[in-house]
Amino acid sequence: LSYLVADAQTLPVPDSSVDTYTIAFGLRNVTHIDQALADAFRVLRPGGVFCGCFYVSGEHKRTDWMIRHVYEPTKFFTPPYETVGSLRKRLQGMYAQVDVGSLKSIAWFICRKAD
Repeated sequence: LSYLVADAQTLPVPDSSVDTYTIAFGLRNVTHIDQALADAFRVLRPGGVFCGCFYVSGEHKRTDWMIRHVYEPTKFFTPPYETVGSLRKRLQGMYAQVDVGSLKSIAWFICRKAD
């Protein structure tokens, strides 16, 4: 088991060399989410698992208000934001198996790359 702390948009890891990639709340901090998701896919071995969680909009009005009025002005969160539907669609376009769910404003996902 090894851990890596790196820029999620340009991982210093060879192609198809990782069994499991997990990111918890880190996707909100990347400038280009498409690039981060593509790099996660790139480094996973066939059959590898990608999982994580992060804020999604449209699931809980109180949290959406806090994000817009408290966190955005401090640059702690920056739009655009995913919705559960847009996240599911994006991941299904990449992975063989995708499970996405949410609890209030937090979406979680577990994806498996095709063998």
